[in-house]
Amino acid sequence: MSFFMTVFGLSSKIVASIAMRFLSPKEVVVDIAMEPSLFVRANLKKLDLKYRFSRKDRVVALQHDGWRVAQGRKWLVLTENYVDMRKELILICKDLP
Repeated sequence: MSFFMTVFGLSSKIVASIAMRFLSPKEVVVDIAMEPSLFVRANLKKLDLKYRFSRKDRVVALQHDGWRVAQGRKWLVLTENYVDMRKELILICKDLP
């Protein structure tokens, strides 16, 4: 019985970690001095967007002004957010007026 519980627990942890990778965006560390068009994915390059870095705690407040988190898409379902080295700043974007 213990063997089956161990196998079940291990397999459920593996399935949960795989599911979380597909459901939550991966944080990609970038140099904030670089031009965002150099490191964002192709789905963001096609759009006319204005980029800037913001503290993570200010993202919700900035969403009221039309900013949103720049979320790159890799393949079909894998998504990425772009953060600085300390993971305090996150890249946000806004449509050009």
